Amino acid sequence: MALPGWAPDNPSEEFLRAAAVLKPLPPEVLHSAAQADPAWEATFARYTQSFTAAYELFGTLSDEQVQRFLSSKVIRIATKSATPPQRAALDNWFDAFREAMEGGHPELADYLVILYKEGAAEDLSNVDFGFNAGEGMGGGHMVHVCFWVRKPDGSVGVHGTAFAQI
Repeated sequence: MALPGWAPDNPSEEFLRAAAVLKPLPPEVLHSAAQADPAWEATFARYTQSFTAAYELFGTLSDEQVQRFLSSKVIRIATKSATPPQRAALDNWFDAFREAMEGGHPELADYLVILYKEGAAEDLSNVDFGFNAGEGMGGGHMVHVCFWVRKPDGSVGVHGTAFAQI
């Protein structure tokens, strides 16, 4: 299995599990987004620094969860019921995203703040996390780390950030 160019030198077991299912985003995806708004070019260059943590988070899914994701193109996990490895990988993703976005666009600097502004509880007890896949370039499906924030009025706010394809 060929690993993406940005893969760590010594990938974790979780990373390798994800790499067996996911394909890296084609460079033209980020390039075309940066072309649409050159001010975002540096942000997109930093953005790829969070991909390793996204792969590792995906790699914490059970075999059953991966199969459910592949068949339905979505998997949602209540944060409060995440396994300890899933919660650790989620926290690592938040940290990696924050570090990657430092010095970039302030509205992207901290994904937890984005969720809190959407109505997430501090302990994320009203948040589901997971992955969804929608139509992407070249007939593939772009995979996003996704968050669903359940609000008191019953509505749900959805946020996601692409990092791979299936």
